Amino acid sequence: MKIGIAGTGRMGTAIALRLLDKGHQVTVWNRTRDKTAAAARAGAAVAASPAALAHTSARTHDLAL
Repeated sequence: MKIGIAGTGRMGTAIALRLLDKGHQVTVWNRTRDKTAAAARAGAAVAASPAALAHTSARTHDLAL
């Protein structure tokens, strides 16, 4: 499943890491880009903006959180 996550604080990062661990494709965005680092190191794509995440999610993702 392809999933987009807006917000990679404690909960968003934990969700992203779990989904990546289970083999899902994840794209993340956060207002503070540094907070996407843990998910990116684990294999998540990082969207440049909320609009980019929404655009990507609407076109290619099965779910956006």
